[in-house]
Amino acid sequence: DDRAAAPDAARRRAAVKTALEAVWKGYAARRGADDDGAAETFRAACSFAACELFRRAVGAASVPDLADCATPAAREKAELLVVDVAAGLLETPPDDVAGLCAWLDSAYDAAMMAGA
Repeated sequence: DDRAAAPDAARRRAAVKTALEAVWKGYAARRGADDDGAAETFRAACSFAACELFRRAVGAASVPDLADCATPAAREKAELLVVDVAAGLLETPPDDVAGLCAWLDSAYDAAMMAGA
């Protein structure tokens, strides 16, 4: 039932946002980046993450989160979603955690509407 899954998905989304904010806040504090430098570094980190997503989806090394999909069709669907997310992050990396979370929310919503 999609209604039963919605609260769990909302909790996961909130937990991801909290984790992203905590990691970035800690990194920025240790680095001592000013606002301009932090935005540039954050965009670079998002671009690196996008490259890692590509590697996981299309690389020679199999990763459990994709390899363990129930069916080949489910795996293909998951891999295509990962490639779409990675391409979007490379195309327009966000400036900060709030932008990344908003971008991820819209990507998640689009995937759900597409039946992913």
